[in-house]
Amino acid sequence: MSKTNGILLKILVFPAALIFFGTMGYRSLEENWSIADAFYMTVVTISTVGFAEIHPLSDTGRIFTVLLIFLGLFAISVIGAQAARLLIDNEMKNVLGRMPMKKEIKKLRDHYIVCGYGRIGSVICTELAEAAVPFVIIEREEILVDQADAEGYKVLQGDATTDHVLHEAGIDRAHGVVAALTSDADNLFISLAAREINPAIKIIARGEESGIENRMLLAGANTVVSPLKLGGRQIAHMILDEMTPHAPTAPTDCGEITLHQIRADNDLHKTVDELVHQANAMLAVAIRHADGHTEMMPSGNATLAESDTLFVCQRSEA
Repeated sequence: MSKTNGILLKILVFPAALIFFGTMGYRSLEENWSIADAFYMTVVTISTVGFAEIHPLSDTGRIFTVLLIFLGLFAISVIGAQAARLLIDNEMKNVLGRMPMKKEIKKLRDHYIVCGYGRIGSVICTELAEAAVPFVIIEREEILVDQADAEGYKVLQGDATTDHVLHEAGIDRAHGVVAALTSDADNLFISLAAREINPAIKIIARGEESGIENRMLLAGANTVVSPLKLGGRQIAHMILDEMTPHAPTAPTDCGEITLHQIRADNDLHKTVDELVHQANAMLAVAIRHADGHTEMMPSGNATLAESDTLFVCQRSEA
């Protein structure tokens, strides 16, 4: 649970618990009180609005009312403090957290801009970081921004399809831009905008739909890559060799990466992402199902059935 969600939960749960406590208290202490009477008296007491008692209270009921008044005042102070904390934390995060980041980004020259920190974008950033290539990420989702920030990457939260966000990322002085969003239309727009702002920039765009490559090239992209193809014929040939009956189970070398297969017999309840992480792999390539059907580029949330085989790409050992 995020810090923000935790604060919101406190703001909602504490008053609800206090109202329940007051309602049950009046119901048990006072005779012939209905649930509605007890609830109404609780709300009136906690809010300190000053209405009269709906029924005469016993001495015990009056002591309980005094207790509820103090608890109500305490609840109001807690809610106010938590709400202020939420506002201040968000504001401080934006002011103190993002301003230094923007100053660092302004100093970058000949860097890469990675648009999107999803499954593909995160792999790209890992490779760039290990190669000591300067880069900045543009990501819209707050949870992914936090993940990138936790990795120590320079990241801007915003929409990469807008010119002002691209300018904040330093596109006019960048060496290249990687459009790695899940939407082909967004990647097409980024290619067009990047080429217009910086005619000399190198643009690598992700494209999934059939026929999108030509449009992206016309829009200004230098290279269009489909993760579904995963490097084209060389990787496809490697996969087919592995899937041939009686093929050796040893890893097959393919330049800088190797293809490994993971049998699902011992990992039936694990997702594809969990198996990729467990194998310290770069990417899940395909699932060969027990019936012979092959599923290319499976979802990270997919699980394997008995006798299924997951093919993953790992970095070659030197």
